[in-house]
Amino acid sequence: MMEQIFEIKPLDVLFFRDGFPFSRGENYFARSIFPPNLSTIYGALRTMILDYKKIDLKEWLENRQTNSLIGTKDNYGSLEITDFAIKVENKLIYIPPIDLKLTKKDEIIKLNIKKVNISEFSNLNNIKLDIIFHTDKKFKEKKYFIGDKGLIKYLNNEEIKFNSEYIIQHLIIKDKRLGIKIDRHSQNVKEGLLYNIEYNKFIDENSSFIIKIKTDEILNLDNFIFRLGGDTKIAVIKKLNNNFNLPDFYKIQSNTNYFYLILKTPGIFPENKFYPDCFKKNNSNELVYENNNTKIKLIGMYIDKPKVISGFDIANKKQKEIYKAVPEGSIYVCEILSGNIENIKNDLYPKIKVNNDKIMKEGYNLTFIKGGNIQ
Repeated sequence: MMEQIFEIKPLDVLFFRDGFPFSRGENYFARSIFPPNLSTIYGALRTMILDYKKIDLKEWLENRQTNSLIGTKDNYGSLEITDFAIKVENKLIYIPPIDLKLTKKDEIIKLNIKKVNISEFSNLNNIKLDIIFHTDKKFKEKKYFIGDKGLIKYLNNEEIKFNSEYIIQHLIIKDKRLGIKIDRHSQNVKEGLLYNIEYNKFIDENSSFIIKIKTDEILNLDNFIFRLGGDTKIAVIKKLNNNFNLPDFYKIQSNTNYFYLILKTPGIFPENKFYPDCFKKNNSNELVYENNNTKIKLIGMYIDKPKVISGFDIANKKQKEIYKAVPEGSIYVCEILSGNIENIKNDLYPKIKVNNDKIMKEGYNLTFIKGGNIQ
């Protein structure tokens, strides 16, 4: 298996549907999300490879033709997304960790964590947690993206100042367009079938998506045009040279007993759990993970409201399975009870492993890891 890094640059507006229903007439407003779901990008790559390999779509849909990269209609091949970033103004940017707040006054506030008394511990679905996130400051936050240099400072527990090197606020603009369904035979408009579609557009036209993929063969894609997202919008993909590397976001000191496990992309765990499935509840209602002579305990978490991840399966002409995902930026605080995190690093970084081939290959559960201290 080999890894390659590609840049995907939109040539038009972007339309990535959310998980809400849409139909002309009643549910007439089609919302667009940003960043896109990784499954959307993965599906676009599979379709692109069909074209690149000159595979007959009808034969592939009928399972009469297959390919080691994309597999069959229902089973994935070797193609796997192993990293993802957004590139703007020659900077790589990410959704920030949830404990890093940008206020309306452009101040950066990092929430602290502290242990609580046993009588005060959080009791969420009968799960015992030992710490809370807190700040004494009152603030109203605003959304932003964090640059890779700012993120590395955060992971190294260094101070982050508000400047364009670290903080990117204005990335896209919304473009809402009104339409109405036309009868194909009479070419007349259909009464009551008005609809509104919300598109996204990069403010900087040179912005792009960066993906690292793992495959069983080299893909020599250079300025290959393909469809990305809904409404037949197009993008161009090109392979980046071998000198381009995505940053390593594993920053943990050898002498720490605590670390933060932070979601870089949405986390999808079995049974719609809101924490990684490798942590199992013990008799004391604690979440503990044991493997390779190492034992760690989940002592705190800070997660945002769940994301609905779904879509329309074009190949099978039906709604895709709906997942309730933990949003990117969410944090799990872990205590190393025994052993060494290096023994289980591959289970948590760069991706939290789950027993689901599709989720693993689509690029979900990607992580950052940083060492931490408990007050």
